[in-house]
Amino acid sequence: MKFIIAPGKYSDHISSRKIGQAIYSGISRALPDAEIVTMPVTDSRDGMPALVKHTIGGQWLELPFFDAFWHNKLGRYLVTKIDGQDTVIMDSEQIVGLELAKGKTRDELFHATSHGLGEFILDAISGGHKNIVICLGRTAVADGGLGALQALGAKIYDEQGSTYTGR
Repeated sequence: MKFIIAPGKYSDHISSRKIGQAIYSGISRALPDAEIVTMPVTDSRDGMPALVKHTIGGQWLELPFFDAFWHNKLGRYLVTKIDGQDTVIMDSEQIVGLELAKGKTRDELFHATSHGLGEFILDAISGGHKNIVICLGRTAVADGGLGALQALGAKIYDEQGSTYTGR
């Protein structure tokens, strides 16, 4: 029997590697002849792109951006080769992740924006990249991607026909 163990991040106190080791230990005791492969997934702040970099390599590109609550931050995404083509892999959690929502008021949560995700996409496109993978995780925004569209140049209007800025 074959097993692939690929746990994700459980909490800030238990790494996916430790979870994988515990599962491996349990299976190997119950089924000593089992083939077991353990591959921890997304423990770092860079999520899935970090796993891809570890597995197939690539180069990090950094950029300043606005997070979900309009705070200036510095983030990064991975450029790697997939099927011989440059491919950008970015993780939404560093930009609009649920962790950012801790301690925010109801009003702040209501005005959270995906604008920063659009900034990442625009940076990748401006760099000549055509293949972009966005790893979506838990987010602190509920704007339906309007902020990202605005960062990409879309005009959004409110019910009165005025341009909506999201701020």
